[in-house]
Amino acid sequence: MFQQNSLAHTGIREYLIGPVLVLSLPGKQYELRRQGIKEAAEGPSADVSKLTWGDIRSRKVLDSSISGALAGGVLNTWKRELLSLYFSPALILL
Repeated sequence: MFQQNSLAHTGIREYLIGPVLVLSLPGKQYELRRQGIKEAAEGPSADVSKLTWGDIRSRKVLDSSISGALAGGVLNTWKRELLSLYFSPALILL
């Protein structure tokens, strides 16, 4: 179950939450990520801002917290429902 949860968390973060936040939120972290996308498409620019330790440490914190809440909530509910479907008939038969 741990591998499924981490796979879901990473997939949600990288392919759903991350792009939405990069395109919609202001802030240095997301501006740097937008600048990286722009540089990949157009080439390096002369206006390069420097990363600080705080920028490095706070990278994808909001992304991870949102995707962790979604993945944890969805998978936990799914797991509980699946287990109840398997064990409820067995308990009734006993």
